Amino acid sequence: KPGGARWPAPALARQDGGMTAGDQHEPPVLDPAAEVVEICRNLIRIDTTNTGDDTGPGERKAAEYVAELLAEVGLEPEIVELSPGRTNVLARWEGTDSTLPPLLVHGHLDVVPAQASDWSYDPFAGEIVDGYLYGRGAVDMKDFDAMVLSVVRARRRAGTPPRRTIVLAFTADEEAGSFAFDDEMMRWRDWKIATPQITARRQLVTSLGSCSFDEPRDDLRALGMF
Repeated sequence: KPGGARWPAPALARQDGGMTAGDQHEPPVLDPAAEVVEICRNLIRIDTTNTGDDTGPGERKAAEYVAELLAEVGLEPEIVELSPGRTNVLARWEGTDSTLPPLLVHGHLDVVPAQASDWSYDPFAGEIVDGYLYGRGAVDMKDFDAMVLSVVRARRRAGTPPRRTIVLAFTADEEAGSFAFDDEMMRWRDWKIATPQITARRQLVTSLGSCSFDEPRDDLRALGMF
């Protein structure tokens, strides 16, 4: 089970998909837009600056927050660290059609450095001003992480599983080479996503779009995925 500090539930989110005290007559919130902004703000407020030399704060706190959000809706996230603080989260959401290969959806948790003096607003405060969310990671790529999390949580609460199994990966160290994640590809052998030689057609959704491939590759880095 994921551990660590408890984070406040996103606005309008339900902890377990059921009713909470005081709103027994209201239906559960199933709209991803109901919590996506608050999830993004919470991620921005967790400093995951990647300095490229392991002197930064690392991704552990953000990974624990992500794992908690997934666990709240019944998934079983796995926290993986190759070195202290450089933390990844993996989870699998079973689809309804086992004949289809899984779809990998991933985003990274680290951000490049930000100097507060260069910003109009604190880069790690997650402030909303005139309808805009400001902060390091608001574009690359805690926004996408939040979108993935909010959609998964909404669909889990609605009881609408995907047709194709979804493998979720929230990774460390993308901004400096992905060395804190790449070696863990072997762990995915049973998930049929990545092996030392990828030979079957696979589908991926990445920060730059989606793709499929069927030629052998040593690992996903050869495809520019990480």
